[in-house]
Amino acid sequence: MKSVFFLLMAFLLFQPALGLEIVDIYSDPRSCDVTAEGTGKGYLLSVDLFTFGKLLQSRTLALDHPGTGVLRWDATYDH
Repeated sequence: MKSVFFLLMAFLLFQPALGLEIVDIYSDPRSCDVTAEGTGKGYLLSVDLFTFGKLLQSRTLALDHPGTGVLRWDATYDH
């Protein structure tokens, strides 16, 4: 039983790190672009639009692969 545990530990320790890293983000009042690099899927990113400390909108962006994801802000909010 001990040998199975140690083999599992060694397997987990030598696996490359998996995941996505946000390398760039840009937003204006109409849209938001998020660029991610790495491997992995099934990640969700919560993005909030603020002005003068007031939360205007929240969106969730699915990051299923490396690349650039785009979301649109609802332009009907009061300035």
